[in-house]
Amino acid sequence: MPFGDGRRLQRLGCWLIDAILLTATAGVVVAAANGANPVLFEYAKLEAWDVESANGFGVSFAVKDGTVVSGAFIDDDGGEGAGAVYVFRGTTSGDWQDLVKLTAADPKPHDHFGKSVATSGVALAVGATGVGENTPSYGAVYVFEARDDSYGWVEVAKLTASDGGPHDALGASVAMDDDTVLAGAPRHWNTGPSSGSVYVFDRDPSGVWAESGQLDVAGLQTSAFLGQSVALDGNTALVGAYRDPVDGIRSGAAYVFERDEAFDEWTQQAKLTPPDPEFEEFFGWSSALSGDWAAVGAWRDDDTGSKSGSVYLYRRTGSNWEFVAELHAPPAVLGFGLTVALEGDRLLIGGAGGASEAKTFLFKLSTSSRGDEWALSRTLLASDGHDDLGDKVAINGRNLFAALEYGSAEGVYVFSEEVFSDGFEAGDTSAWSSEVP
Repeated sequence: MPFGDGRRLQRLGCWLIDAILLTATAGVVVAAANGANPVLFEYAKLEAWDVESANGFGVSFAVKDGTVVSGAFIDDDGGEGAGAVYVFRGTTSGDWQDLVKLTAADPKPHDHFGKSVATSGVALAVGATGVGENTPSYGAVYVFEARDDSYGWVEVAKLTASDGGPHDALGASVAMDDDTVLAGAPRHWNTGPSSGSVYVFDRDPSGVWAESGQLDVAGLQTSAFLGQSVALDGNTALVGAYRDPVDGIRSGAAYVFERDEAFDEWTQQAKLTPPDPEFEEFFGWSSALSGDWAAVGAWRDDDTGSKSGSVYLYRRTGSNWEFVAELHAPPAVLGFGLTVALEGDRLLIGGAGGASEAKTFLFKLSTSSRGDEWALSRTLLASDGHDDLGDKVAINGRNLFAALEYGSAEGVYVFSEEVFSDGFEAGDTSAWSSEVP
């Protein structure tokens, strides 16, 4: 289905920007491009393969090295609302394999297994906020590991807090990097009701997972909800506390921690706050880390309209973190910053909705004489007309992921950025460069 020069393509199963000619059939793209401009197109939609009704698929998901994990926290295989997790694997041919559906070894109704997920590629961490023996919602985190090349996943640990209490909701957020898992318990009574805690779990050389500590915040306030979001990149952790006061205003804050590997100790490195704090803007509801960059979402910020939302960018120089930019919601978008993902020079932001047909946006970093700048690069739209995707987002290599939660259309949409080389001719795929997991 060819189009003339300069025409912007929408709702065709692929999205073309700065290209001249494009044809798409069943995920195969043949295009002619002007120079080496990247093209973004919808590659696949991942869905729960065994249910006809909604089970919360996409309420959480994580991606690493071609492994995609999606939580379905109200799945009823183990009882009403017990929850489940689906694992997909990208193949070398570019297809996605429905790998396995995982449930807890001890499922109970309303455990909400799959409320949060994280993966290292060869291991999974699954939050189950409703777990509790006699009192509800202590919460737990289940760890699964891949045992062979066919990715047979085995539950190896059920992690709970050493000082857990009722309604802590441990597992509301999880992050994983190699042999470390962070788990947020935003309602834990730490320094007061719902001040929140973040627990660190490590895998020892013998393969045993155990709690190794907590990320302590000095002077943490009541109802700060520390642990609403967590991010982990090597020895750096970023933790959101979306109602933590700043100058007496409950705007929210985010805390950066650094691990000293020699002593295996975590210490607070910085407290990130918005330069323009507003009451209950929910700064810290979402967070992401990549190298020396941190992104923090404040989806109720009112800078461009009631609850329009914003995302704040910070950069580390040495041991100092400095505010760099505030990204505002495009027109008619609400809840911008509800979810964020960051990898290298790309930032993917999801919103809560609004009058706009889109709520998922890709920003890219560029460096010039003016310094570092983050600019809007792409808008993600689904080919099936469900433009409200973006409840959760992720980035892995050239692939971008955006979830649509709840309802008959729930799923995880996979988009891919591709690059054309110079001299590319119509109908010629030899210059097509692709990184599909």
